Amino acid sequence: MMGRPDRATALARLQDARDAIPNLRLLLSASNEFVQWCDTTRVDARGLFDESADYVRELIEAIPRLRDALDDGELRIYVEGLDRVESSLDSMIREISEYWGDTEAFPACLTTGPLNPRRVFVIHGTDHDTKNSVVEFLKGLGLEPIVLHEQEDGGRTIIEKFEQNADVGFAIALFTPDDEGRPIDGNGGPRSLTPRARQNVLFELGFFHGKLGRNRTCAIRKGGVEMPSDYAGILYTPWDDAGGWKGKLKGELKKAGMSVVEGEDRPKPEGSEAGGAPCILMRRQRD
Repeated sequence: MMGRPDRATALARLQDARDAIPNLRLLLSASNEFVQWCDTTRVDARGLFDESADYVRELIEAIPRLRDALDDGELRIYVEGLDRVESSLDSMIREISEYWGDTEAFPACLTTGPLNPRRVFVIHGTDHDTKNSVVEFLKGLGLEPIVLHEQEDGGRTIIEKFEQNADVGFAIALFTPDDEGRPIDGNGGPRSLTPRARQNVLFELGFFHGKLGRNRTCAIRKGGVEMPSDYAGILYTPWDDAGGWKGKLKGELKKAGMSVVEGEDRPKPEGSEAGGAPCILMRRQRD
């Protein structure tokens, strides 16, 4: 799932996790229900929030320790860990209740003309191996990936380039750890550097959020790269080298009405023997 859930759904997920804690305090050993609760709670926390928030990171780090404490019979440590998880869930619920607006309050899409169901814009940084994997996957689905790469600007501004090449039906942003950064902390001193995506990835994703709507954009996150604070509450797909991201991405493309075809039905562009759609490349001016 890559679009942000509505406020009520997000609250219900976290409240269910919190409501289960009183019964979890009574456990003496790990049960299937406990393992499922751990997995679901971590997935929801990662999907709904930016992990740079202290209470989100604390929950994500605490849950594996709960399992270890139960396996080792360290019940006091286990209960103390549940207390920390409960406190983190309370903070998340409070943030959603006070700061999340209804998704219906935002326009679904600023594009008034027809969307191209075959063209997919691929937003990327300097991790070209990841970009190439996504491009080849899209071509294998009979789609036409559009990549802002390796073409002179020709005197055009970035907005003009978008306007001339943004007639797509879907956009994918690759959040790969290409840069590092940290916030300025005037109280506790400097924080450690965290991996971040390139700035162009943030800009281009914002452009397509406004043009296409969130249901036609997807963020793929690789490693522990920091997500922008304004993206909190919007779910993303984690990158995994085994290719699990492919099934999730294909499902979102189909849900958005893209012309996904596979196998024998995949069209072959003229002059192509390998099949798949051509990839349109542009050159970005180097930083």
